[in-house]
Amino acid sequence: MKKLFEVTYLLGIEIIFGALLLFPIYMAKETEVPLLKYFILVFPAALMFTFLLNRYKEKARILFFVMVMPYIFVTGNLLSFSVLFILLLVFFVFWRTLANFNEYDTQLEGKWTLLTIFTGTFLLIFSAILSGIYTGEIVGLMLLELFFLIAGGFIKRLLDSDAEKEEKKKFLLYFISLSCLIGAAGLLFASGMNLFKTLFFGVLKIIASAAALTASPFFNWAEKQDWTEEMKLFAENENEEKTELPEEAVELRESEHFFDPAMLLTGLFIAVLVYLFFYIYKKNKLVRSERKETDSTSYSMSKQAADGGILPLRRFKNRLPENRIRKEIYHLEKFAEKLQLGRYEFESLSEWMGRIGLKDCDKIITVYEKVRYSTPEDNGNFNEFKQEVEKKKKELKEIKKKVVKEERAKQKSSFT
Repeated sequence: MKKLFEVTYLLGIEIIFGALLLFPIYMAKETEVPLLKYFILVFPAALMFTFLLNRYKEKARILFFVMVMPYIFVTGNLLSFSVLFILLLVFFVFWRTLANFNEYDTQLEGKWTLLTIFTGTFLLIFSAILSGIYTGEIVGLMLLELFFLIAGGFIKRLLDSDAEKEEKKKFLLYFISLSCLIGAAGLLFASGMNLFKTLFFGVLKIIASAAALTASPFFNWAEKQDWTEEMKLFAENENEEKTELPEEAVELRESEHFFDPAMLLTGLFIAVLVYLFFYIYKKNKLVRSERKETDSTSYSMSKQAADGGILPLRRFKNRLPENRIRKEIYHLEKFAEKLQLGRYEFESLSEWMGRIGLKDCDKIITVYEKVRYSTPEDNGNFNEFKQEVEKKKKELKEIKKKVVKEERAKQKSSFT
């Protein structure tokens, strides 16, 4: 159930974002965007394929062409979509559903939020150029995508937490109540927009009428006066000031036309935006590197250890040892490196096995040290030694599973 929710959550994010990508096509034709038809076609198809994958695993890929693809073609034709568009939707549903089903535990909410805001902003600019007929739909889809990201991310983390069922129900109830309250406030504001507009401009009209009423006696007095002599005197003074201006001042005033403050402000605004995006990118990169360092366990290969010493495979430069005993140890180290449990150059065999948690390794260590340091040709009972090595490989798999569980437990505890 949890996996189905996470896959549906990821598919919902991508399907809503895909609706935003329809706008450039229909904006070029200046026709209505069939959003409702698109959702009716894509959502059921993706949910159907998700259910098949969860129920039938690998067989679901064949069932997709038997059940899901005919549904997309029949429904698409009934909804008057073109054949090319239907084929693109078939590819999209198959590819993204399968990818999200296999990688359902990824957390990409931040990237989708940023991508939604940037894409929606550019679409709003183009909509404004086309008299703004698509603005309402674009804003609505952006809000729907952001709410879907917030609500789905909250529920996903709530399911992953170690809290009790009663506490989870309380958190979910608080979240639903807060969302409904914000939604109701938004609807109330939107529905009462005309009333707010009437009140605002009504207040402005009252202020303007009061100002006109107060200033009307002064204007009536000014209208009755004869201002001819005063205007002549003002014109003569203005001509005298112009003749007394030095040539340098005149040149300076003419040169002012070459300086445009709007260009300077535009340049400063662009520079601030570039700096802001660069700062966010560097900050995000630094946070990721810090998370990787803090989440690494004692079994992982740290960067400091990687710089200080290389693994056995690099020491041998991919050359297999000639001795059979040492060759088995070489394969064991290679297998451990794939699981990120490799041996450091400065470690002995016993230190390495003790560090990663392998138990009862005395037989292997004794035979290995005897072959390496005393009698290289004495391989002893090689079959028993090889069986012990195979047991250690199975133990390495169990250790790796334990490490993965501990990392997930840390992530859950950090959330709580």
